[in-house]
Amino acid sequence: MPQLAYTCFIEFAERAIINKLVAIVEKPNRVDIKTINNLSIMKNINCLRYMEGYSYAGTNSGLYYLTSKNGNWVPVTGDIGANTVHCLGQMSGGQYAGTSNGLYYLHTGSMNWLPVHGVLGNRSVNCMMEINGTAYAGTSDGLFFLSGDGNWVPVGSKVIGSKDVTCLMEADGYIYAGT
Repeated sequence: MPQLAYTCFIEFAERAIINKLVAIVEKPNRVDIKTINNLSIMKNINCLRYMEGYSYAGTNSGLYYLTSKNGNWVPVTGDIGANTVHCLGQMSGGQYAGTSNGLYYLHTGSMNWLPVHGVLGNRSVNCMMEINGTAYAGTSDGLFFLSGDGNWVPVGSKVIGSKDVTCLMEADGYIYAGT
């Protein structure tokens, strides 16, 4: 059995009425599955990520984090608001959230998510990843990369162009973009 310390996944209830977040905890000679029940405020969980000491869940109604005090999911307030959060990730040493209204980054040492200004500011950011030290973001208007001067630049590709990029993968030196 692989060495899992703590893994989360989403189990969709029959007829997609509610989402259920389930924790899998590996213990010697057994695996415990524990349902996390206090998700009534969170609908349509799109992504999960542990960053900067907190568990985050990106949903269609905003970004939530798990408190250590009482184990409740609390909405993140501020600039990120109630935007749909499509993806969460770490790129170029920072923590990012791709939303229906642009890309946001987590200000180090705080719970403050700030918008990334510029070309990604009003685009829906569907996916992101860092490949060989370069950050990429798949958006509703094509694929972008973070240039050395800190600006997001469209990948010059006639194949992708301004297509809706929904997922990214790297394998054998190639970058694959799902549209």
